[in-house]
Amino acid sequence: FVAYKTSQKNCEVGLDFGAGTFVEIESITFYPNQLINPSALDGAQIIGLDANNVIVGCNVRKGQNTILISGKPRARYVKFTGAYCQIAEMAVNGIQYVNTTNNVSTALACDLDFRFDGVVATKLAAEYTVHANYTPALTQVYPLTGPYAGNNAITISGSGFGTDPTKLTVFINDVLCDDLELYDNTITCNTGCGCSYQGPFNFEVYHMDYGYAVNQGNNYTYLDRWSNPSTWGHLPPPTNGDLVYIPAGQKLLFDAQGPVQVVGILVEGDLYFEDVRDYDLSANWILVKGGRIFVGTEDQPFLHRLTITLTGQTEDVQLPIYGNKALAVRGGQVLIYGAPKTSWSSLTTSAAAGANTITVKDITGWAVGDSIVISSTDFQYDHYEVAQITAINSATNELTLNKPSIGNTETYSGQNVALYAEVGLLTRNIVIQGDANSNAY
Repeated sequence: FVAYKTSQKNCEVGLDFGAGTFVEIESITFYPNQLINPSALDGAQIIGLDANNVIVGCNVRKGQNTILISGKPRARYVKFTGAYCQIAEMAVNGIQYVNTTNNVSTALACDLDFRFDGVVATKLAAEYTVHANYTPALTQVYPLTGPYAGNNAITISGSGFGTDPTKLTVFINDVLCDDLELYDNTITCNTGCGCSYQGPFNFEVYHMDYGYAVNQGNNYTYLDRWSNPSTWGHLPPPTNGDLVYIPAGQKLLFDAQGPVQVVGILVEGDLYFEDVRDYDLSANWILVKGGRIFVGTEDQPFLHRLTITLTGQTEDVQLPIYGNKALAVRGGQVLIYGAPKTSWSSLTTSAAAGANTITVKDITGWAVGDSIVISSTDFQYDHYEVAQITAINSATNELTLNKPSIGNTETYSGQNVALYAEVGLLTRNIVIQGDANSNAY
């Protein structure tokens, strides 16, 4: 650790644990330079915690300051920045790990070194044994989600849990999973209330003798369901005339059965749409204020139909800045991934006038019932056609339409020239639209 005496506010000072080494951080303790006012450190950041930066805040005092770190993030570097580097001392408290290529399928005896000021003071040879048999491991968690209110029974399957349930604890977002029972390497417990938790996600199974269980992505997540009355204080889910508020820290899964119509939705937390059925959601306005809306992901796009209809009249109550009949984003995100479809393609042969079939180069994602537009092939921009697909021959990419095509062949210097029109797909499985009265304004 090096303390740099500098007046540059954005300098950095901290610890580097070395290549191939990281620390699982539980807390960080620091001491300000005694010659400065501690308030000079207000608003500083401690970085390097796997992108979970810690804001020091506005309560720095002379002498010892300790910050507890949730989630036990792992980092090689821990740096203090943004406060003139006026730090006399800093300590990171946790467990230091060193990457190893040793095969521990058989027992491996390790030395224990006790260091003082970086120098080995005492060595205990072959005092600690590492073995796969001593390492608890998770293989499955069911269910994967449950309400913030807790009291949700979960089952954790794995190995190396032992036979004594009193030696096991399960924490979800630092909240204890109660009523733990153990039978044949299967743990059951009831989740606690995660309502007030604001830290980074963590899911831990801890054995008193063997430490933390190895977990390869088998995580339980607090997630409230729109359809669950417990999400709304044991009242029915929102309906016509209601305002919906999703506070920061809450994850809400939209899984409504049947149309939903509300006045407005304020999203400061996370709103997800479960890809299990079609949805119709109507609201005067939706405001994403620091929160996020997720409809599918890049890897798993949303494949059902989602129609969001923005309603309201000019005389209705207006949102400041945005008015009504608005989907507005202020410091948040709206991420939408619909069913993969080819947006634009082209005819592979000229469409004969009066024919109700066309052959298109690429129809990936197109389906019977979809609407398409066939562009103009002359100088008149309004000579386009809109039609609906009534049948598809996937072997030849031939589409049968609900109306005959105009077709177009031009003659230049006595030669007939076929002009291949572009064909665009108008139908999407995710639609954000105004209501029927929108055209009146």
